[in-house]
Amino acid sequence: MTFFEALESAARARGGPLCVGIDPRIEPSARSREALGDYGRRVVDACAPYAAAFKPQLAFFECHGAPGWDALDDLLAHIRDIDADFPVILDAKRGDIGSTAEAYARSLLDRPGALAVTLSPYLGLESVQPFLRRAGGGLFVLCRTSNAGAGRLQEHRLDNGTPLYLAVADEALSWERQGAPAGPALRADPESTAASPSVGPEEGAPFTRGEGPPGAAYSPPRTGPAVAGNDPSAPGAAEPLHRTGPAVAGNDPSAPGAAEPPRRIGLVVAGNDPSALGAVRRRHPHAWFLAPGIGAQGGRPDEALGAGARHDGFGLLASASRSVADASDPGRAARELKEAMDAARESLLSGKRPRTATAADRPKGSPLSERGARLKGADAAAAADPPEGRPPSEKGAPLEGHPPSERGAPLEGRPPSEKGAPLEGRPPSERGAPLEGRPPSEKGARLEEPTPSERAAGPQRHLAALNQAERTELLTGLFRIGAFQTGEFTLKSGEVSPFYIDLRRLGADPRLMQLAGRAYASLLNDIDAVHIAGIPVAALPLAAAAALAAQMSLIYPRLEKKAHGSGAAVEGRWKPGERTVMLDDLITTGGSKREAAAVLREAGLIAENLVVLIERGTEGRRDMHRAGIRLKSWARIEDLADAGVRAGLLDSETASRVRNYARREAP
Repeated sequence: MTFFEALESAARARGGPLCVGIDPRIEPSARSREALGDYGRRVVDACAPYAAAFKPQLAFFECHGAPGWDALDDLLAHIRDIDADFPVILDAKRGDIGSTAEAYARSLLDRPGALAVTLSPYLGLESVQPFLRRAGGGLFVLCRTSNAGAGRLQEHRLDNGTPLYLAVADEALSWERQGAPAGPALRADPESTAASPSVGPEEGAPFTRGEGPPGAAYSPPRTGPAVAGNDPSAPGAAEPLHRTGPAVAGNDPSAPGAAEPPRRIGLVVAGNDPSALGAVRRRHPHAWFLAPGIGAQGGRPDEALGAGARHDGFGLLASASRSVADASDPGRAARELKEAMDAARESLLSGKRPRTATAADRPKGSPLSERGARLKGADAAAAADPPEGRPPSEKGAPLEGHPPSERGAPLEGRPPSEKGAPLEGRPPSERGAPLEGRPPSEKGARLEEPTPSERAAGPQRHLAALNQAERTELLTGLFRIGAFQTGEFTLKSGEVSPFYIDLRRLGADPRLMQLAGRAYASLLNDIDAVHIAGIPVAALPLAAAAALAAQMSLIYPRLEKKAHGSGAAVEGRWKPGERTVMLDDLITTGGSKREAAAVLREAGLIAENLVVLIERGTEGRRDMHRAGIRLKSWARIEDLADAGVRAGLLDSETASRVRNYARREAP
């Protein structure tokens, strides 16, 4: 049994899945082997019923010299006595080439058991190949780590705006086939594909080739021999190893034609960074993630699983070390963490995390998806997932930022009035076909009032995030209209800040308002809500833009009671028991957000989620956590500073002051 086969089996048998780290902080002594052994056995025996894997941190054994290695061998034997195929990850973070890499691989994986090892990708494929040659062993390649300083390097933007950690994820998972003994060498020149004859051009992979428009979809290297230049439409062309976007039948890995899951390589993605987990998962829907940072480093299992799980609820191995192993009762700590993950997964699979609807999801002959689609006769994905870079309200408008070859592409979810338009770029056989997932009988369907059951279920959304060009346009646009200014600004507290944000200025620029609305809407995909509740007063125009982009109902709480008219505390059309998502322009602290949530809850509405365009510091996030409110932000102050530097709108010294002040704001 390979490591990943053992891991899949353990995850389904024991739940979670939870990986318990074994980090014995024990000073070397004459009793090193015994002390390390006692510590390791205590953790393993207490946690084995609840853990899907164990992860010894090798540094804590290696620093003891030969007795440490003996203690590690003893620990691995003890784990195998419990289950011969119990998954174990040797946390070594090795990274070298040639004979050194071969020696590392031999010392770590030439052992019995279901073993994996953590590796650094910095030296490229050559540093990984010796490990891939060990049959059955698994690899977890560092992608986005959980330490506080990692972002300075891992979130560095490439020339096209792609964060480095996403480029690493794409490249590392392409090594699956290339690591075979007879496989081709990794391309030395990232601008050329000539050195890798069995890997065709990677369509829309701007982070290495500079091909395609910013934000274009990424299609990684394909497995098997190339056919006709690896044209995906060529007869017998190989299937992609990892697909982006929704896979066949709603991304179900077991569905016919679904992308083949990775067999040897997973990724280390920080469990305390839900935004990074979500970004990598969207590009690689089938990969296994090892997610450190749960527990002592602030990561929450529900947030990590919600952002990083596969469509089947698995695929994310939450790693906790100190919070479990050093607890007074490790078994209880492991059980509680596993149960929290089980509950989070059940919530996802019960429908609180929406997935893209397909024609197969709809009862035969029924014009309406029973999962709450807003459009009768239109597939939820087609209605809510417009072409990248194009909001629903602009489906007949030019596609700014798209290459000319794409401007006549078919518009999924196109209104009936446009159905007679020619569909340039579409194969002739499809030009008269109904929209994907839409039966011919529904061609004239119109927007209709949602039924009570639809209102209770809430809309199903799959709204595309802004592509990189649009993200840059919005961030730099805040500088252009004076919504983000630098200098010396006296705050209400009397403190002097090096920057000032006034998002009310967005209303002066229709294009930026439109982008802001779509930015907010992209945060709503995994939020179960019927209404957007704008928090007065600065956020109300932004809430309207978001409601239009997401095609959701807009309401708002009155923070000062109304003494005339109806005296309503919450304006709009709503019913008690319905779910809302609160929306504000930015968050520094949580005072007004808690007040708005109290008004909504007093009226009988459910208010558990908040979305903001800009997050400054971390005090607001902690306030929301204490209030039982989940916060999602589109950007942070650091993102604005980075965008300003790249666009030449901010010098490095000023940007550094802005970043430092934003970090200092966090108590």
